[in-house]
Amino acid sequence: MITIAIAVMVDENTESLQETLSLISKISIFDKVYAYSDPAEAYRCIRKQGCDVLFTETDMKRMHGFTLVKRLSKLLPNLLVVFVTSKGEYAMEAFQNGALDYILKPLNSSRLDKTVKKLRVHGCLCRDLR
Repeated sequence: MITIAIAVMVDENTESLQETLSLISKISIFDKVYAYSDPAEAYRCIRKQGCDVLFTETDMKRMHGFTLVKRLSKLLPNLLVVFVTSKGEYAMEAFQNGALDYILKPLNSSRLDKTVKKLRVHGCLCRDLR
């Protein structure tokens, strides 16, 4: 089943956040895309607007990515999580906690395409690529 897809990206590194936003926006796979450099603000906004797919960094000073995911999972049990991080050591923990994908930075379009295929299997994308 296809549903309206809202993507949210969270990364305290604004340069990384903008790169991820740029790549995701270019392929136009989501109806709405939001980007936040403050995980607490992302949490508050997601509570109001919802979220289908969360792209988040793991290691953030204001709130660890796993903490954000755990809080959101209580509100959104069908939330799909993709970690986009430079920290390879959290991969096992991410998958043990239900992450759909784990991408090491720098994100590129060919790697993002693999994630999109996984998202399609879960039926969350509302538009076709290009």
